[in-house]
Amino acid sequence: MLKIAKEKCPERKFLYGDMRNFNADKLFNAILITGRFTSYFLTDDDFYQTFDYVRRALQTKGVFIFDFIDANRFSLYITSNPKAVHKSLVTGKQYLRESKWKNSNRGSISLVNWTADYYSIQQTNKTFLGNDTSVFRTFILDEIKELLKTKGFKIIECFDCRTYAFDTFVVVCKKLEKTTPPDA
Repeated sequence: MLKIAKEKCPERKFLYGDMRNFNADKLFNAILITGRFTSYFLTDDDFYQTFDYVRRALQTKGVFIFDFIDANRFSLYITSNPKAVHKSLVTGKQYLRESKWKNSNRGSISLVNWTADYYSIQQTNKTFLGNDTSVFRTFILDEIKELLKTKGFKIIECFDCRTYAFDTFVVVCKKLEKTTPPDA
C-alpha cells in the first residue's frame, strides 16, 4: 500500500510503523486510522498504547479519526449469518470470497474468529485460490467513548458507516488541551 501511495503522491511523506509505538519527528493536525484497523487491537493495552501515541503525535486541538466494528450489530449479524459470500469483478475476472465467523470472547473483550476461502469463477468452474484466517475485536460505542475521554479526546462527531462487509462507526474527535484524570 505504501508503494502505491508513494507512486501516486511522490511529493508526500509516508511513514511505516506500528501504531502502538509510533514516533513521529513532528506534530500533526490530523491522524486517520481507516479500514477498521482498530479492530485488530486484541488487548486493551494495544488500544491504550495506540491512543497514547496518537495523542502525543497530535497538535493541541488536532483531529483524530478512526472507525471500529460495532459489537452490537455485528454479533447479531453473525448469529443469523454464520457464512457470507462476497463477489467481485476485477479486470473482467470474477472472484468469490466465502467467509465464516464465530464469537470467541475473552472476558469482557468481544473477539471474532474469521476464516475465508477465495475462488476464481470462470463460467461454471469454481477454482480454489487460497484461504485466510484472522481474529479481530468488536467494540461497543460506550466503550470507545470512555476510552477517548480517559485518553484526553473529545468526540466531535460519531456516525454510522455501512460497508459491504461490516457495519462500523466512524469517530471524529479532537485532542483536548489538558487531560483530566478520570477520577477527578
